[in-house]
Amino acid sequence: MGRGRAGLGYRPVTRIEGLELAHALLPQDASVATELDSARDALDLCRRARSVYVQARLGSRNGRGLLPAPVQEELRAAAEAVMDARRAMRSVALRSATERAEDLWKRLEPEVCTGLVTVAPAEQDSYPTTLRQEILTTHDALWEAVARGDQAAQDTQLVRLGHLAEQGRSQFADVRVPSTAASVLPSRR
Repeated sequence: MGRGRAGLGYRPVTRIEGLELAHALLPQDASVATELDSARDALDLCRRARSVYVQARLGSRNGRGLLPAPVQEELRAAAEAVMDARRAMRSVALRSATERAEDLWKRLEPEVCTGLVTVAPAEQDSYPTTLRQEILTTHDALWEAVARGDQAAQDTQLVRLGHLAEQGRSQFADVRVPSTAASVLPSRR
Protein backbone atom coordinates (compact mmCIF):
# COMPACT_ATOMS: atom_id res chain seq x y z
CA MET A 1 0.00 0.00 0.00
CA GLY A 2 1.74 3.16 1.23
CA ARG A 3 5.42 3.94 1.37
CA GLY A 4 7.42 4.05 4.60
CA ARG A 5 7.90 7.22 6.64
CA ALA A 6 11.32 7.77 5.16
CA GLY A 7 10.77 6.84 1.53
CA LEU A 8 11.21 3.09 1.93
CA GLY A 9 10.24 1.48 -1.34
CA TYR A 10 11.16 4.45 -3.50
CA ARG A 11 14.26 4.70 -5.66
CA PRO A 12 17.45 5.16 -3.58
CA VAL A 13 17.85 8.92 -4.04
CA THR A 14 14.21 9.53 -3.08
CA ARG A 15 14.67 7.24 -0.09
CA ILE A 16 17.73 9.18 1.03
CA GLU A 17 15.86 12.46 0.64
CA GLY A 18 13.05 11.03 2.78
CA LEU A 19 15.52 9.85 5.40
CA GLU A 20 17.23 13.25 5.43
CA LEU A 21 13.89 14.91 6.03
CA ALA A 22 13.06 12.39 8.78
CA HIS A 23 16.47 12.98 10.35
CA ALA A 24 15.95 16.75 10.24
CA LEU A 25 12.58 16.34 11.95
CA LEU A 26 13.81 13.67 14.40
CA PRO A 27 17.50 14.45 14.99
CA GLN A 28 17.56 12.42 18.21
CA ASP A 29 16.25 9.25 16.54
CA ALA A 30 19.35 7.06 16.21
CA SER A 31 17.55 4.52 14.02
CA VAL A 32 16.81 7.20 11.39
CA ALA A 33 20.47 8.33 11.43
CA THR A 34 21.66 4.75 11.12
CA GLU A 35 19.26 4.02 8.28
CA LEU A 36 20.32 7.24 6.50
CA ASP A 37 24.00 6.30 6.76
CA SER A 38 23.21 2.81 5.50
CA ALA A 39 21.21 4.14 2.54
CA ARG A 40 23.97 6.60 1.59
CA ASP A 41 26.56 3.83 1.83
CA ALA A 42 24.45 1.50 -0.33
CA LEU A 43 23.96 4.19 -2.98
CA ASP A 44 27.68 4.99 -3.00
CA LEU A 45 28.52 1.30 -3.34
CA CYS A 46 26.10 0.90 -6.25
CA ARG A 47 27.60 3.90 -8.04
CA ARG A 48 31.15 2.61 -7.49
CA ALA A 49 30.15 -0.86 -8.64
CA ARG A 50 28.53 0.46 -11.83
CA SER A 51 31.58 2.60 -12.62
CA VAL A 52 34.17 -0.09 -11.97
CA TYR A 53 32.10 -2.66 -13.87
CA VAL A 54 32.30 -0.46 -16.98
CA GLN A 55 36.03 0.09 -16.49
CA ALA A 56 36.75 -3.61 -16.01
CA ARG A 57 34.68 -4.52 -19.08
CA LEU A 58 36.55 -1.94 -21.14
CA GLY A 59 39.88 -3.33 -19.98
CA SER A 60 38.91 -6.93 -20.62
CA ARG A 61 37.39 -6.28 -24.04
CA ASN A 62 39.61 -3.53 -25.43
CA GLY A 63 42.92 -4.08 -23.67
CA ARG A 64 44.32 -6.50 -26.25
CA GLY A 65 47.96 -5.65 -26.80
CA LEU A 66 47.95 -2.96 -24.14
CA LEU A 67 47.38 -5.30 -21.22
CA PRO A 68 48.81 -8.75 -20.60
CA ALA A 69 46.26 -11.49 -21.28
CA PRO A 70 46.16 -12.55 -17.60
CA VAL A 71 45.29 -8.98 -16.58
CA GLN A 72 42.53 -8.88 -19.18
CA GLU A 73 41.19 -12.15 -17.78
CA GLU A 74 41.36 -10.79 -14.21
CA LEU A 75 39.41 -7.72 -15.32
CA ARG A 76 36.82 -9.90 -17.07
CA ALA A 77 36.40 -12.05 -13.96
CA ALA A 78 36.19 -8.95 -11.74
CA ALA A 79 33.50 -7.39 -13.94
CA GLU A 80 31.58 -10.65 -13.88
CA ALA A 81 31.85 -10.87 -10.08
CA VAL A 82 30.55 -7.31 -9.70
CA MET A 83 27.60 -8.01 -11.99
CA ASP A 84 26.80 -11.34 -10.30
CA ALA A 85 26.79 -9.69 -6.87
CA ARG A 86 24.60 -6.82 -8.16
CA ARG A 87 22.10 -9.23 -9.68
CA ALA A 88 21.98 -11.31 -6.49
CA MET A 89 21.73 -8.08 -4.45
CA ARG A 90 24.40 -9.30 -2.04
CA SER A 91 25.97 -6.17 -0.60
CA VAL A 92 28.92 -7.88 1.12
CA ALA A 93 29.85 -9.69 -2.09
CA LEU A 94 29.27 -6.52 -4.10
CA ARG A 95 31.57 -4.51 -1.84
CA SER A 96 34.29 -7.18 -2.09
CA ALA A 97 33.98 -7.54 -5.87
CA THR A 98 33.91 -3.76 -6.34
CA GLU A 99 37.02 -3.25 -4.24
CA ARG A 100 38.84 -6.03 -6.11
CA ALA A 101 37.94 -4.52 -9.49
CA GLU A 102 38.91 -1.03 -8.32
CA ASP A 103 42.26 -2.38 -7.16
CA LEU A 104 42.87 -4.04 -10.53
CA TRP A 105 41.98 -0.86 -12.40
CA LYS A 106 44.24 1.29 -10.20
CA ARG A 107 47.21 -0.99 -10.98
CA LEU A 108 46.94 -0.26 -14.72
CA GLU A 109 49.08 2.34 -16.42
CA PRO A 110 47.21 5.67 -16.35
CA GLU A 111 47.81 6.17 -20.08
CA VAL A 112 46.25 2.79 -20.84
CA CYS A 113 43.22 3.65 -18.69
CA THR A 114 42.91 6.97 -20.47
CA GLY A 115 43.08 5.26 -23.84
CA LEU A 116 40.45 2.69 -22.92
CA VAL A 117 38.09 5.28 -21.45
CA THR A 118 38.57 7.68 -24.36
CA VAL A 119 38.06 5.21 -27.20
CA ALA A 120 34.81 3.68 -25.91
CA PRO A 121 32.62 6.80 -26.38
CA ALA A 122 34.26 7.44 -29.76
CA GLU A 123 33.28 3.94 -30.90
CA GLN A 124 29.72 4.76 -29.87
CA ASP A 125 29.63 8.00 -31.89
CA SER A 126 29.39 10.06 -28.71
CA TYR A 127 31.99 12.69 -29.61
CA PRO A 128 31.72 15.37 -32.29
CA THR A 129 32.69 13.92 -35.68
CA THR A 130 36.13 15.55 -35.97
CA LEU A 131 37.23 14.57 -32.46
CA ARG A 132 35.75 11.09 -32.91
CA GLN A 133 37.74 10.57 -36.11
CA GLU A 134 40.97 11.76 -34.47
CA ILE A 135 40.46 9.40 -31.54
CA LEU A 136 39.70 6.41 -33.75
CA THR A 137 42.65 7.18 -36.04
CA THR A 138 44.95 7.42 -33.00
CA HIS A 139 43.46 4.20 -31.64
CA ASP A 140 44.18 2.42 -34.95
CA ALA A 141 47.76 3.78 -34.94
CA LEU A 142 48.14 2.52 -31.38
CA TRP A 143 47.04 -1.01 -32.39
CA GLU A 144 49.43 -0.94 -35.33
CA ALA A 145 52.27 0.03 -32.97
CA VAL A 146 51.26 -2.77 -30.60
CA ALA A 147 51.24 -5.28 -33.47
CA ARG A 148 54.74 -4.14 -34.54
CA GLY A 149 56.00 -4.17 -30.96
CA ASP A 150 57.07 -0.53 -31.40
CA GLN A 151 57.08 0.80 -27.82
CA ALA A 152 58.05 4.36 -28.82
CA ALA A 153 55.11 4.58 -31.23
CA GLN A 154 52.81 3.11 -28.56
CA ASP A 155 53.94 5.78 -26.10
CA THR A 156 53.37 8.49 -28.71
CA GLN A 157 49.84 7.29 -29.45
CA LEU A 158 48.99 6.88 -25.76
CA VAL A 159 50.12 10.46 -25.11
CA ARG A 160 48.07 11.61 -28.11
CA LEU A 161 45.01 9.78 -26.75
CA GLY A 162 45.60 11.58 -23.46
CA HIS A 163 45.50 14.95 -25.22
CA LEU A 164 42.38 13.95 -27.13
CA ALA A 165 40.82 12.79 -23.87
CA GLU A 166 41.35 16.28 -22.46
CA GLN A 167 39.54 17.72 -25.48
CA GLY A 168 36.72 15.22 -25.05
CA ARG A 169 36.44 15.70 -21.30
CA SER A 170 34.27 18.77 -21.77
CA GLN A 171 31.84 16.65 -23.81
CA PHE A 172 30.90 14.44 -20.85
CA ALA A 173 30.58 15.57 -17.26
CA ASP A 174 30.57 11.96 -15.98
CA VAL A 175 33.55 10.63 -17.91
CA ARG A 176 36.48 10.36 -15.52
CA VAL A 177 39.72 10.28 -17.42
CA PRO A 178 42.66 9.25 -15.23
CA SER A 179 45.30 11.91 -14.81
CA THR A 180 48.51 11.18 -16.69
CA ALA A 181 50.49 14.13 -15.37
CA ALA A 182 52.73 12.20 -12.99
CA SER A 183 52.74 8.85 -14.75
CA VAL A 184 55.59 7.09 -16.42
CA LEU A 185 55.14 5.49 -19.81
CA PRO A 186 55.91 1.77 -19.98
CA SER A 187 59.05 2.30 -22.03
CA ARG A 188 60.50 4.72 -19.46
CA ARG A 189 60.31 2.47 -16.40
